[in-house]
Amino acid sequence: MQSSRIIDTHTHLYGEAFKEDLPDVVERAMRSGISRMLLPNIDRSSFPELEESVRQFPEVLLPMMGLHPTSVDENYKEELAFVRAELQAPTLSRYYGVGEVGLDYYWDTTFKQHQQEAFATQIEWAKEYNLPLSIHTRSAVEDAIDIYKEAGEGRCTGVFHSFTGTAGELKRIDSETNAFVGISGVVTFKNSDLRDFLSRSIPLERVVIETDAPYLSPVPFRGKRNEPSYLHRIISELSIIYRKPEAEVSAQLLVNSVKLFNLET
Repeated sequence: MQSSRIIDTHTHLYGEAFKEDLPDVVERAMRSGISRMLLPNIDRSSFPELEESVRQFPEVLLPMMGLHPTSVDENYKEELAFVRAELQAPTLSRYYGVGEVGLDYYWDTTFKQHQQEAFATQIEWAKEYNLPLSIHTRSAVEDAIDIYKEAGEGRCTGVFHSFTGTAGELKRIDSETNAFVGISGVVTFKNSDLRDFLSRSIPLERVVIETDAPYLSPVPFRGKRNEPSYLHRIISELSIIYRKPEAEVSAQLLVNSVKLFNLET
């Protein structure tokens, strides 16, 4: 299946994983119909590589600015000051979202409260600059929904990226927020139950797709480095799940991505 325009809404095409062959990866993506790829920032240390990648391919690689929850520690206010400064006066031509932000309780909860404060603060900035949020939630979906609702006040939008939560959590996102859900290669994994409840829990009109490259490669590439050209595997799976032709699924995903990130068509 080929489509002329597909958008990877969350991919980390900067850093060591793509240091040696980024131009080849971008070329493969474009040949396979991936027209634009959104790059979330992690923290101050990741920004130089993000900046360099975007400057190489300014029409294709679109940056976001935010502080990732796993980079939140006792110095998180200094990191947030960097994010704030970039949103106020971008080093690059513009930012397309506030991300990657959110909560991660999987590895460590030492800075749980700090993560929540950093997330709420960046939601405020998303409202101020009228930018969508790219939201990371690992072992923290319920808290992330609560903070998104309280701090967002219905005045911003975003995507719960690479969703791997439960049917109940997905239904909460659908019924209690205006956010989208990012579906990654996880939906193709044999041990994932996401395909069992996805179509019953949220409509296709609220779904976008992503690679989260270099992570979460879809089957049959699982275990290898992920890249945007593999997005077609996710579209094929969604076609089965939603019982719609691949071309129809691809067209709807494009509409959703353009709407969410305020992109030109």
